[in-house]
Amino acid sequence: MSTMEHTETAVENNENAVCLLDPDGTVLACSSSMLALLGKQTGDVVQQPCHELFPCSAALEKQCPRIKAVESGVRTEATVRRGGRDFIETAEPLFDKSGILLVVVLSFRESTVGRGEMPAKKSPVTSSPREKAGSMPACCA
Repeated sequence: MSTMEHTETAVENNENAVCLLDPDGTVLACSSSMLALLGKQTGDVVQQPCHELFPCSAALEKQCPRIKAVESGVRTEATVRRGGRDFIETAEPLFDKSGILLVVVLSFRESTVGRGEMPAKKSPVTSSPREKAGSMPACCA
């Protein structure tokens, strides 16, 4: 089993609402919790562009955690409303040893801000792995 297959299996079996995206935003794998959140089956989600599953208005597109994570090379979060509930959407870019972006892990957890939880903070990194690689994914070029 390859590393990518292990990663996809870990995502699929995760109890949280998680999906694995390629650098251009195509869904590679989803957890059952994400499928339940979307109200869809695996075949309706895998190989679909994330913006079709998680639509953003034109104003929110610039705040899209996946796009911001791909552009910045760091974990990015935003509060979004889905199905009448508020969620913290997190996009975590994962790089290979040479700094090439492999996948983005997209997750949703219900927001409890206003119910005692502090807003999530961005995870800083000292240098972007992409800066080392010197490349930009096609979605951001």
